[in-house]
Amino acid sequence: MNISESLGPGTVLEPFPFNCTSSAPTLELLYVQPPTTFFNPPSLRRQGSYYVGMVTFSSSVRLDALAVNHYRLQLRFKCGIHVTEGPLFLDVQRDPSHVQCAGRFASPAGEIIEVPETVTPGARLYTLLLPGLELKGAQMSITSAQDPSYFPGSFSINQQGWLQAPAQGLKGQSQKVSMTWDLGGIHGLGMQWVETLPPGDFFVLGILD
Repeated sequence: MNISESLGPGTVLEPFPFNCTSSAPTLELLYVQPPTTFFNPPSLRRQGSYYVGMVTFSSSVRLDALAVNHYRLQLRFKCGIHVTEGPLFLDVQRDPSHVQCAGRFASPAGEIIEVPETVTPGARLYTLLLPGLELKGAQMSITSAQDPSYFPGSFSINQQGWLQAPAQGLKGQSQKVSMTWDLGGIHGLGMQWVETLPPGDFFVLGILD
């Protein structure tokens, strides 16, 4: 079965019928491969002389065809003393209109990066990438006040998705930056922590992208 990665919680996958004369058949989801919590326990309802099984997406569903594009759901149907098992295969298809932030940046905890407090003012600290899509034409901005509010200067983000250090430079404090992007009316939101370290505590040299 082909499904779009844009499907959300509560979506009903294509129903499938079962013939059963028992008054109390059952339908179980034995396992999902790869393991995930994206699927609710299946349900059964009577429709005329047969039963219809349904599987729906749970509240935790977040499909991403670039990360996982195939799921196997192993189902077990019991009708009296008769037991039938079989797989339901789901192929996740890319949806060009479906854009989402991924990884730790999109999680409640956010993404954390470490930079020395001596970093050049305006230096690129991080690059926000949208999986599967180019950033050309995206409108990006930082939406929340920085924490603490007295931190000197403001972080900025340009249309290439580059998070840049304040023009006044950095001091040794952690900063919370909430970024949003807009691509043709499609919106995304994520959290970024920038931890500034004294020069003596920063040992890794390189470019943070």
